[in-house]
Amino acid sequence: MSSTESPKNEAAYLSLSRQKWPSTLARLRDSVQELRRNFAAAEPFPHVVIDGLFDDDLLDAIVAEFPDTDDEHWYTTKSPDGGERFAGEMEAVAGPLSLILAQRLSAQPFLDCLEAITGIEGLICYRPPTYLLSGSGTKFGVHVDGSRAGKTGLHRRFNLLLYLNRNWSESYAGDLELWSEDAEVCVKRIPPMFNRLVIQLNTVTSYHGFPRPLRCPDGVFRRGILVRYFTSTVAKGQRGAPDNPHFRPQDLK
Repeated sequence: MSSTESPKNEAAYLSLSRQKWPSTLARLRDSVQELRRNFAAAEPFPHVVIDGLFDDDLLDAIVAEFPDTDDEHWYTTKSPDGGERFAGEMEAVAGPLSLILAQRLSAQPFLDCLEAITGIEGLICYRPPTYLLSGSGTKFGVHVDGSRAGKTGLHRRFNLLLYLNRNWSESYAGDLELWSEDAEVCVKRIPPMFNRLVIQLNTVTSYHGFPRPLRCPDGVFRRGILVRYFTSTVAKGQRGAPDNPHFRPQDLK
């Protein structure tokens, strides 16, 4: 590590090191039984919220690695209600800390924890994570994610969202909203707070989004990292997600 790197960056690298990362895994393992109960019992579909799992210095350094909004590697994803957000595939836009974190989140020790929490075995994390970025006035419609993973034949079973928004105010809106099976009622709102991890099952009725326009000041962004987890099969009797994403019927009119 060069002498020009800040103490915070040194702490960030240390948190992902072979010496310290096992303590992060240990904190997660210690909570697995409670997290599994909460995941299974959650409404309107299985999900769980985990706060403070990672070192703050690590996440601050990862925020600093986010590219500027005019970076050519960002692309825009849109929803039929007029919503849009920036997305960037981590392998194209990420800095070194983000790439190391991505490796940790796809390695078997972390997958073992996720399998214990969700009850879904045989997890595969073959796609690089995605940076998500939204600014004032933007939103993204209520939708269900598709399960198709290109030509791999894999099934997308759940998402992991890691939020990176320090000092996020309730007045900014931007809550992750979880909606009822018929996509008529918002059942739960989850503020996108700093160092908050959300694991949510991906099924044909797992409607979610942030349909209320952001009211954050100019220069303040809703940042997150999306990680997708797959399996090679879906057990008989389980309702997997549709092949492609779909949105609330009322937004398609």
